[in-house]
Amino acid sequence: MSRKQRNVASVVTPQMIETYLRSRQASPIDLTPERLRLHLDAFERGWLQPLAQTMEQIKDLDDLLPILSFKREVAPAVHGWEVLTVDDSATAKRHKKAIEDFYNNVRCVNAVDEDERGEMSLLLRQMMFAVGYRYSLHEINWLDLGNLITAEFRYVPLQFFERRTGRLRFCPTLMDYNGIPLEPERWLVTVGQGIMKACAIAYYYKHQPLRDWLIYCAKHGMPGTAGKTTAQPGSDQWKAMEVAVAAFAAEFAAVMSKDDSIEPIDLTAKGNIPHPALVDRMDRALTILWRGGDLSTMSSVKGEGRGASLMEGEMEMLDAADSMMLSEALRMYVDRPLIMRRFGQTPLAYISICTGTKTDSKQEMEIDNHFYNMGVALSRRDLYERHNRAAPKDEEDTVQKLPTDPLLPTEPAANEAQPPSEKLIERVNDQYIKALAADTRPLAERLAALLVIDDDNELTAAIQELEKDFPEIAGQVLDADASVKVLDDAQKEAMA
Repeated sequence: MSRKQRNVASVVTPQMIETYLRSRQASPIDLTPERLRLHLDAFERGWLQPLAQTMEQIKDLDDLLPILSFKREVAPAVHGWEVLTVDDSATAKRHKKAIEDFYNNVRCVNAVDEDERGEMSLLLRQMMFAVGYRYSLHEINWLDLGNLITAEFRYVPLQFFERRTGRLRFCPTLMDYNGIPLEPERWLVTVGQGIMKACAIAYYYKHQPLRDWLIYCAKHGMPGTAGKTTAQPGSDQWKAMEVAVAAFAAEFAAVMSKDDSIEPIDLTAKGNIPHPALVDRMDRALTILWRGGDLSTMSSVKGEGRGASLMEGEMEMLDAADSMMLSEALRMYVDRPLIMRRFGQTPLAYISICTGTKTDSKQEMEIDNHFYNMGVALSRRDLYERHNRAAPKDEEDTVQKLPTDPLLPTEPAANEAQPPSEKLIERVNDQYIKALAADTRPLAERLAALLVIDDDNELTAAIQELEKDFPEIAGQVLDADASVKVLDDAQKEAMA
């Protein structure tokens, strides 16, 4: 790529951004079942703009969705990323270096909100929009800086695209029926679940009862006040009653003669009103869609500890799926073109988005040590990847192996004399084993004699004879003091 290609004009012009901002509605307050159904049908047929705008507004305005979506979308950026190689060749190392330099110098910006700027973490968070919107698209402006190739990624909202032919196409005027095909190597396309379609339905069924609940509270939240008097209507006493009732009442108030009455029409619900339960049901549905499980519901059914464990497992599964989605998109749309531009070769290195999956590190290390001690060959690259450790670079100093106990001296070299304490321990161990064998010889000889008897009757008789003689044999063993003498002498020598 030549330096003339460094500053390629963005396909999203300032005029397009101005039109986009003017066309945005403040809120989906006019959302109806019919309108939502039309938006969903149009989205499936490839006309993305109506539902894309509705999903964006719902995600911003609901009281629960902003935090749910943020937790899911920011996770990959928090976990970080690494570049791995397919082998240990010099070519793979060069490819790894080029990919690392690319992502360490990458820039990212929101095309319709250019104050939103960042680096790799912002790119990963914007790519995660695909989880909700089904697609997340970035325009790639490749930057050739001599020995370094990097890029600027510009996030373009889904409203600028249509998919009537089965492939995403760019719509310069937002309302184009036929868009422009996406240029190869010019776009990063991330494809995810698109759970905001289900969230839009849950949003409607949540906010309809929420609105009705608010109206109910406004009309029936405060009791009325009735003032009764024997005074004639219009008299001074009657007017005084009107003033008193008006000052006392917060909502409905009336003044009537003693014999008059007002019959109330009771529209209040008997028992619990249904609105809170339906709103809570939709909130839990939104939580399940974004987080994989509703902790409160699962805990009430399975037990609190079990519910937390299940939700943690579901989140780990979603976390791993999000990592694969981002990693595959970056490998296909970025890593391959990058290595082809730089080296003209198929990449032997690739980016991997880390996950927050919890592993039993102690168990993993025990298994690795077991295989190593059995002589099974282990892959260094696999060990680094599974234990989330970066392989050392050639120019880096590596940590050296420490002695088993830092407070004790290391093992002496072959030509180095052993210290006196170690010589004493070796000699005492040898003497103690021999002395212990001498002390227990009476019992050992009788047991050895049993092992050579083939006849069952003779063996039974010999065992019975040993049982009868055992007190005497045990006394001989306990009276023997050769092993005790060895330990006593060793203690005296060590003290000296």
